[in-house]
Amino acid sequence: MHAMHDQSMQRSVIASQYEELLGTENTPQVYQVLNELIRCSADFLCSVEQKEKFRNLTITRILCLSASECAGFNGFSAATCFDQLERMCKNLLLYQWRREEYRFIRKCTPFFHNLRNTLSDCESLFYLMGYRGCEQDDDNENRLELKAKIPSRDLIGFAFDCFLANIECQLLQTMYSWLEKRKISPKWIDLVQCRCNTVGSVELCCGRILHRSRPSANLVEHDLDRLLENLTLPTTIDASQQQQCCFESNNSNNFKKKIIQPNRHPSIVQSPMYKRYTTDEQLVAQRGYPSAACSSSTEKRVPVVETKFRSLNMAKLQNCCPKCGMVKKQHAIICPYCDFLFS
Repeated sequence: MHAMHDQSMQRSVIASQYEELLGTENTPQVYQVLNELIRCSADFLCSVEQKEKFRNLTITRILCLSASECAGFNGFSAATCFDQLERMCKNLLLYQWRREEYRFIRKCTPFFHNLRNTLSDCESLFYLMGYRGCEQDDDNENRLELKAKIPSRDLIGFAFDCFLANIECQLLQTMYSWLEKRKISPKWIDLVQCRCNTVGSVELCCGRILHRSRPSANLVEHDLDRLLENLTLPTTIDASQQQQCCFESNNSNNFKKKIIQPNRHPSIVQSPMYKRYTTDEQLVAQRGYPSAACSSSTEKRVPVVETKFRSLNMAKLQNCCPKCGMVKKQHAIICPYCDFLFS
């Protein structure tokens, strides 16, 4: 019981530091803190059971299904998808004054195609951000609409889950690369299963797969059910809190649509992603595998991250471009970095 309490405290501390980073300017000091936070989070993911990693069971379910069913699934692609979903969720949090721009997500686009091939049942992730199917039959097949007003705390929690899922997928990719160098071609579902059933470092997981006596096998449906039935569903999203969003338009034919439940077999959607970094900054901010994830415990890293947050005076983005994330110049009509037209 004491160990479970410590794990809960670790997650809450890491989550609070993540929340402090939301909306901060892109400076070398912030990147340094972010790198420490990534390493600390990787330590956390290697020290807890699967049911303690994510707040929403949907993340674990999608990882298992994707590794088993999606031909395009791999650690790198899945990490990229979760990074994009995290940034999309942060857009809804930080730029509520531009909510109309994020109202619709169109399908049948390159992002939609990549997400569909990488993550299974992705529409359930957009559901957690407040997107629902459109009321009209034709529109329901082509786009999603931002209808439900999800509480900010739930959006922050989902963004943090995507942040952790990004790191978890990078750990999976590291396992795959390590085994591949030793002339072993593991199946992705074997790696995901090993991570779900093992509390320990990447090296420990690789050792278990390397020395496993029986040949690998695909994950069958009842195995997945057995794995998921031991996990809790700790999401706090309440249907009573999901209020209908009203959008203003210039048309005189304004009307309020009803919230429609998502399809039981949803498809993938295109996200209105906005790049937050310049080319040079993106190289600095790129999240590589946290190599020290298994060399230092979370207990040692958490105080380091907390100290850096207390010592830094990180400015918040008060007025910035929603496309590239750069600070908007006073009286500017067009962003000088990405040519975005301010309304």
